[in-house]
Amino acid sequence: MKSDEYLILWLRQNHLDVGATKQALLATLKWRKDMNVNASVEEDFSDFDKKNPFNIDGIDKEGRPVLIAPSGSWRPRQAALGGQIDRYHRFMTRTMLEIPLQKIESFHNAGKNVSQYILVFDLHGVNAREHLCLQCEI
Repeated sequence: MKSDEYLILWLRQNHLDVGATKQALLATLKWRKDMNVNASVEEDFSDFDKKNPFNIDGIDKEGRPVLIAPSGSWRPRQAALGGQIDRYHRFMTRTMLEIPLQKIESFHNAGKNVSQYILVFDLHGVNAREHLCLQCEI
């Protein structure tokens, strides 16, 4: 995200309002710092990777990467009951933010102008007991 393309995207998102764009960027940078996103990229989540699959399955007609999140097979309740909910949150943040950006970066390195991706949540198998456990604070 160290190129002018990303700044243009932020400006477009905020209807070319420089002040609003600055506020949005600062808020995002604060959130990333508070959530320790950069450290989560380096953290070993191999145990969660196996139990919480996430697939990058090609590109759509416009050349954007397509990411499939089969959330029905994820087990957040196990992490919560095992006392690892904070780690699970870091894992999900890394999965949803950094992995797609790495894929986009690889497109840029190949000379392709890609700034968006498609994220598909496959909800087959989602159930309230496993995925909406209010006591687990997920």
